[in-house]
Amino acid sequence: MPLAIVNDDPGTDAAINVGDSGIWEGDSGGPNVVKVALTRRAPTPAAVKVRVTVAAGSASAGSDFTARTATVQFGPAVTSVLLPVKVFPDGVAESDETVVVTLSAPTVGATLGRSIGTLTIRDDDR
Repeated sequence: MPLAIVNDDPGTDAAINVGDSGIWEGDSGGPNVVKVALTRRAPTPAAVKVRVTVAAGSASAGSDFTARTATVQFGPAVTSVLLPVKVFPDGVAESDETVVVTLSAPTVGATLGRSIGTLTIRDDDR
């Protein structure tokens, strides 16, 4: 009986990518939430996961945004996941600030495409 070899190696269309995004900071109230898009052009036969780290670029974790590390899962047919990031408003005139979103540690069946994205917090106090 012949063996069948199934190619389950993901191609570049199944690579997970992070996009750039931006949000106006705001002046008061609770945190604003921006959703950072994680995408892939093609589904995979099984669910895959990737680690996402949200960390300081020029913005300060805790006072400008909430830093976090999370594991995000793409179901077999899912090609887009939105990762919420909290941004805190203030009334301080300052330059636009950045947050770095990094993808790492894809599980078996997943690869990384664009693994670093930038979230720009646009100052509205100037």
